[in-house]
Amino acid sequence: VTRRTAVLAAPIYLVLFLMSSWASRHAHVLADRAGSEDRGSVWLWWCYLAVFAVIAATNGLGLQSAAIPAFVLLALIQNFWRPMLISRFADHADPAKQATVLSIESQSKCLYAAVLAPLLGLAVDHMPADMKFLPVGLAGLLIAALMLGTGRRLPTETRPSA
Repeated sequence: VTRRTAVLAAPIYLVLFLMSSWASRHAHVLADRAGSEDRGSVWLWWCYLAVFAVIAATNGLGLQSAAIPAFVLLALIQNFWRPMLISRFADHADPAKQATVLSIESQSKCLYAAVLAPLLGLAVDHMPADMKFLPVGLAGLLIAALMLGTGRRLPTETRPSA
C-alpha cells in the first residue's frame, strides 16, 4: 500500500510542481495584462473569492471530489501571487529596508498560519464527514471578501503622463 501510494503520488506532485513553476514564471504576464502588479493582485483576490466559493459550494452540495481541482487552482493562484507581492514590496518599500519588509511579511505569514491553522483544524474536526472542506471554503471566502472590501481603490484607467 505504501509503495503504491508513493508511485501514485509522485506523478501528481510532478504535475503540481511543474504547474506551480509555470505560474511563478508567468506572473509578470498577468501583471502586464492587468496593467500593474496592484491591479493584478486585485484580479487574484477575485480569483481567490471564486475558488473558495466553489470549495464551499461543492462541499455544501456533498461533492467533495469536485473541490480537488479548486485546491489545485488555489496552488496556481498562490504561485502567481507570490512574485507579484514581492514585486509590489520592491516598488513601495524603501530600498534600504526591503529585506526588513520581506522578513516582516514572512513572519506575519507564519503567525497568520499558526493562528488560523488550529482554528480551521478545530472547525474541520467538528464538521460531519461530508462537510470537512466547508470551514476552509468559508474562511477563504471571508478573507477574500474582506481584502476586496477594504482594499485601496485603484483608478479604472491608467492615463499616460503628459
